[in-house]
Amino acid sequence: MRRNSLGKLPFIATQFGKWWGNDPIAREQTDIDVIAAEPQEKNILFDECKWRNTFNETEAIERLHRRADLVRGYPAENARFMLFTKLPVSEVTRKRYQEDDSMTFISASNLYTAE
Repeated sequence: MRRNSLGKLPFIATQFGKWWGNDPIAREQTDIDVIAAEPQEKNILFDECKWRNTFNETEAIERLHRRADLVRGYPAENARFMLFTKLPVSEVTRKRYQEDDSMTFISASNLYTAE
């Protein structure tokens, strides 16, 4: 919400929350940690939070992208993604997604800085 008020998100969000629901493909209950949306233009930001020293970064990012399809009413081309982590993501992960302008990485060390 702070980044939104500073104009540091890809759009000005007017709705914030989280999403819980059923994933029919994975056949499980699932969630999206944080969602920021601007319903008039159908823009949406999906955020995953990982407060661990280690985890499979690629798996977390791909899972977030798949879960975005579960939220109806927002076209895929208007979706943006953020991964919040305790530690910075690896250089390998940064390079893998450097061409993907829909993906942003935020670590605890830069959580309160305006990027």
